[in-house]
Amino acid sequence: MIKVKGHSNLYRDENTGSIINCDTTNYNQYTNSLLQKDLRKKELNNMKNNIWDLLKEEEIEDIEEATEILFESIVLKVDELDGSLRQFFERLKKYVKNDNQDFILREVRQHLNSSKTQVFRYMQTLTELEYVKQIGGYSNKGIKYKISYWDNYQKLRAEIKDYLLLQIEQLRQQSK
Repeated sequence: MIKVKGHSNLYRDENTGSIINCDTTNYNQYTNSLLQKDLRKKELNNMKNNIWDLLKEEEIEDIEEATEILFESIVLKVDELDGSLRQFFERLKKYVKNDNQDFILREVRQHLNSSKTQVFRYMQTLTELEYVKQIGGYSNKGIKYKISYWDNYQKLRAEIKDYLLLQIEQLRQQSK
């Protein structure tokens, strides 16, 4: 074995030309770190098993009840639109009825019985979020709008509900 210049722990094998690291300190540190990592992994799995052992049917029922109570908050958190804007958009979709119909703000205000300022703010936000787009008109006669994104809020709610119920069912299966 020939010592590599400038490296105290590296040697070249004379037969193969391979470089061999003879640094036992770093090697031992590396193997110890692997052992520590494996030990932490085992501890984590042990803690998970202990949690599942503690999780009883009553606790799953508590989780299910909490899900029912907090469902509306969860949906609001997931939804891109805040609560009042979502209500306005749902009412606007009922008024417009199809994606070919355009409208002006005055029509919306009269139909929904809302203030000019409130309707303007809602429409401005819906336009920024690309739920509604301006398609023409004039500022003195009214700018025409069209709904560009017909989201299905009820479908979103159902998907969230199904997902939460699936998670609870998986908890039940794992706790048995």
